[in-house]
Amino acid sequence: ETLDDNNGEDEDKSAADNSQADPATEGAGSSAKAPASLSYEFKHESDLDRKGIVYFVGSRGGAERWENPGETGHVSLAYSSMDAKCLADDFEVFNRDPYALGFLTDPADPKPTFTMDFHQRRIVPSHYTLRHAALDKVNCMRNWRLEASDDGKLWVPLRIHVDDKKLE
Repeated sequence: ETLDDNNGEDEDKSAADNSQADPATEGAGSSAKAPASLSYEFKHESDLDRKGIVYFVGSRGGAERWENPGETGHVSLAYSSMDAKCLADDFEVFNRDPYALGFLTDPADPKPTFTMDFHQRRIVPSHYTLRHAALDKVNCMRNWRLEASDDGKLWVPLRIHVDDKKLE
């Protein structure tokens, strides 16, 4: 995975500052000229490891104790529907507990969508972790698409799963 922190206004470090940059800081308001782009590469080791983008953003580059990046506003969520039976809150998807509550879309939604917005950060994923709370093989996800967009309008498929049984 690669993260391009392409948000100079978010960066609070000058070119002469050798301390670790804080990619999670937004709207820092520094008068120093910030670099136009910072790039980070992540190496997947295992699901829910501390090597991914969500952990990186939630821990401010590993400099602080991890906080849910949805709750801190560093990553935003949008979804087309939520099932009335869903017990999870909006940011449960970032929970690091492997047995976290599941996020349920409304079964009547013909094309449910779930979107994570990393704001000015440009993500080029090589791996991703998807989990869900189906307790039986009948309700396991089988068909889904991982897509990316720079503008939220034009979406490019990165991975398409059809009758995928890996989540059983």
